[in-house]
Amino acid sequence: MPTSPITETERRVECWVRSLARVPDGPQGRVVRRLEWLATDGRLDTLEVETWPATVPTDRERLLGSHERTVHERLETFEDWADRRDRDLGPGFEERGVGHTALDAPVEQVRTLPAVALAEYREGELVRVTPSSDERGVDSVDAHLQDLLSRPPKHSAEVERAGTVSGD
Repeated sequence: MPTSPITETERRVECWVRSLARVPDGPQGRVVRRLEWLATDGRLDTLEVETWPATVPTDRERLLGSHERTVHERLETFEDWADRRDRDLGPGFEERGVGHTALDAPVEQVRTLPAVALAEYREGELVRVTPSSDERGVDSVDAHLQDLLSRPPKHSAEVERAGTVSGD
Protein backbone atom coordinates (compact mmCIF):
# COMPACT_ATOMS: atom_id res chain seq x y z
CA MET A 1 0.00 0.00 0.00
CA PRO A 2 1.67 3.28 -1.07
CA THR A 3 2.07 6.00 1.49
CA SER A 4 0.45 9.34 0.87
CA PRO A 5 2.89 12.19 0.25
CA ILE A 6 3.59 14.59 3.08
CA THR A 7 2.24 17.97 2.08
CA GLU A 8 4.10 21.01 3.24
CA THR A 9 2.61 24.46 3.32
CA GLU A 10 4.45 27.30 1.69
CA ARG A 11 6.06 29.54 4.31
CA ARG A 12 6.80 33.13 3.34
CA VAL A 13 8.01 35.93 5.59
CA GLU A 14 8.09 39.63 4.83
CA CYS A 15 10.55 41.59 6.92
CA TRP A 16 9.85 45.31 6.95
CA VAL A 17 12.67 47.60 8.13
CA ARG A 18 13.00 51.35 8.27
CA SER A 19 14.84 52.77 5.30
CA LEU A 20 17.65 54.28 7.32
CA ALA A 21 17.68 51.62 10.03
CA ARG A 22 19.04 48.71 7.96
CA VAL A 23 22.50 48.93 9.47
CA PRO A 24 24.36 45.59 9.11
CA ASP A 25 25.48 45.47 12.74
CA GLY A 26 22.31 46.94 14.24
CA PRO A 27 19.19 45.15 15.48
CA GLN A 28 17.51 45.24 12.06
CA GLY A 29 20.59 43.78 10.38
CA ARG A 30 20.70 40.95 12.93
CA VAL A 31 17.03 40.13 12.29
CA VAL A 32 17.60 40.10 8.52
CA ARG A 33 20.67 37.83 8.89
CA ARG A 34 18.71 35.36 11.09
CA LEU A 35 15.88 35.29 8.56
CA GLU A 36 18.32 34.76 5.70
CA TRP A 37 19.78 31.81 7.62
CA LEU A 38 16.27 30.39 8.20
CA ALA A 39 15.56 30.65 4.47
CA THR A 40 18.88 29.01 3.57
CA ASP A 41 18.21 26.25 6.11
CA GLY A 42 14.84 25.46 4.50
CA ARG A 43 12.63 26.75 7.31
CA LEU A 44 11.23 29.45 5.00
CA ASP A 45 10.32 29.11 1.34
CA THR A 46 10.47 32.81 0.62
CA LEU A 47 11.96 35.78 2.42
CA GLU A 48 11.21 39.30 1.28
CA VAL A 49 13.00 42.22 2.91
CA GLU A 50 11.23 45.51 2.31
CA THR A 51 11.91 49.02 3.54
CA TRP A 52 9.46 51.54 4.86
CA PRO A 53 9.77 55.07 6.26
CA ALA A 54 9.51 55.99 9.93
CA THR A 55 5.98 57.34 9.31
CA VAL A 56 3.29 57.35 6.64
CA PRO A 57 0.29 59.67 6.36
CA THR A 58 -2.98 58.06 7.45
CA ASP A 59 -4.86 60.05 4.79
CA ARG A 60 -4.63 58.17 1.48
CA GLU A 61 -4.82 61.48 -0.43
CA ARG A 62 -1.52 62.60 1.13
CA LEU A 63 0.40 59.54 -0.07
CA LEU A 64 2.99 60.79 -2.52
CA GLY A 65 4.49 57.79 -4.27
CA SER A 66 3.78 54.22 -5.21
CA HIS A 67 5.99 52.91 -2.38
CA GLU A 68 3.98 54.87 0.22
CA ARG A 69 0.79 53.46 -1.31
CA THR A 70 2.24 49.93 -1.12
CA VAL A 71 3.16 50.46 2.54
CA HIS A 72 -0.32 51.87 3.26
CA GLU A 73 -1.97 48.85 1.58
CA ARG A 74 0.22 46.46 3.58
CA LEU A 75 -0.71 48.27 6.80
CA GLU A 76 -4.40 47.87 5.92
CA THR A 77 -3.77 44.13 5.44
CA PHE A 78 -2.07 44.00 8.86
CA GLU A 79 -4.95 45.92 10.46
CA ASP A 80 -7.54 43.57 8.92
CA TRP A 81 -5.55 40.58 10.21
CA ALA A 82 -5.38 42.11 13.71
CA ASP A 83 -9.09 42.96 13.74
CA ARG A 84 -10.08 39.41 12.77
CA ARG A 85 -7.96 38.00 15.61
CA ASP A 86 -8.79 40.59 18.29
CA ARG A 87 -5.17 41.79 18.29
CA ASP A 88 -3.61 45.23 18.30
CA LEU A 89 -0.78 46.33 16.03
CA GLY A 90 1.31 47.76 18.77
CA PRO A 91 3.67 48.71 20.05
CA GLY A 92 5.23 50.34 17.06
CA PHE A 93 2.27 51.17 14.81
CA GLU A 94 0.90 54.22 16.64
CA GLU A 95 -1.08 57.06 15.08
CA ARG A 96 -0.14 60.59 16.03
CA GLY A 97 -0.37 64.18 14.85
CA VAL A 98 2.68 65.93 13.42
CA GLY A 99 3.29 69.57 12.67
CA HIS A 100 1.23 72.14 14.49
CA THR A 101 -0.72 75.24 13.62
CA ALA A 102 -0.58 78.45 15.58
CA LEU A 103 -3.42 77.05 17.70
CA ASP A 104 -1.35 73.92 18.40
CA ALA A 105 -3.63 71.64 16.39
CA PRO A 106 -1.90 68.81 14.50
CA VAL A 107 -1.54 69.52 10.80
CA GLU A 108 -1.38 65.90 9.71
CA GLN A 109 -2.08 62.45 11.17
CA VAL A 110 0.60 59.86 10.56
CA ARG A 111 1.19 56.27 11.53
CA THR A 112 4.60 55.54 12.98
CA LEU A 113 6.15 52.31 11.80
CA PRO A 114 8.37 50.03 13.87
CA ALA A 115 12.07 49.76 13.07
CA VAL A 116 11.42 46.11 12.17
CA ALA A 117 8.24 44.07 11.69
CA LEU A 118 7.56 40.56 10.42
CA ALA A 119 4.56 39.27 8.49
CA GLU A 120 4.27 35.50 8.08
CA TYR A 121 2.17 33.90 5.37
CA ARG A 122 1.25 30.23 4.89
CA GLU A 123 -0.19 29.22 1.55
CA GLY A 124 -0.68 32.92 0.80
CA GLU A 125 -2.68 33.66 3.96
CA LEU A 126 -1.38 36.11 6.54
CA VAL A 127 -1.07 34.15 9.80
CA ARG A 128 1.10 36.34 12.04
CA VAL A 129 2.31 39.95 12.36
CA THR A 130 4.90 41.06 14.87
CA PRO A 131 4.98 43.22 16.82
CA SER A 132 1.36 42.84 17.85
CA SER A 133 -0.45 42.34 21.12
CA ASP A 134 -3.59 41.04 22.77
CA GLU A 135 -4.82 40.64 26.36
CA ARG A 136 -2.06 38.08 27.01
CA GLY A 137 0.72 40.49 26.07
CA VAL A 138 3.04 41.48 23.24
CA ASP A 139 4.11 39.10 20.50
CA SER A 140 7.57 40.37 19.64
CA VAL A 141 9.78 40.01 16.57
CA ASP A 142 12.26 38.04 18.74
CA ALA A 143 9.55 35.57 19.81
CA HIS A 144 8.49 35.22 16.18
CA LEU A 145 12.08 34.45 15.15
CA GLN A 146 12.37 31.85 17.92
CA ASP A 147 9.18 30.15 16.72
CA LEU A 148 10.48 30.07 13.15
CA LEU A 149 13.77 28.63 14.39
CA SER A 150 11.95 25.87 16.33
CA ARG A 151 10.26 24.57 13.17
CA PRO A 152 11.98 21.74 11.35
CA PRO A 153 13.46 22.55 7.96
CA LYS A 154 11.38 21.34 5.03
CA HIS A 155 14.26 19.29 3.69
CA SER A 156 14.17 17.11 6.84
CA ALA A 157 10.60 16.04 5.92
CA GLU A 158 11.79 15.36 2.38
CA VAL A 159 14.64 13.20 3.71
CA GLU A 160 12.22 11.27 5.94
CA ARG A 161 9.80 10.83 3.04
CA ALA A 162 12.61 9.65 0.74
CA GLY A 163 13.59 7.02 3.32
CA THR A 164 10.04 5.65 3.69
CA VAL A 165 9.52 2.19 2.26
CA SER A 166 6.01 1.07 1.49
CA GLY A 167 5.01 -2.49 2.25
CA ASP A 168 2.81 -4.86 0.27
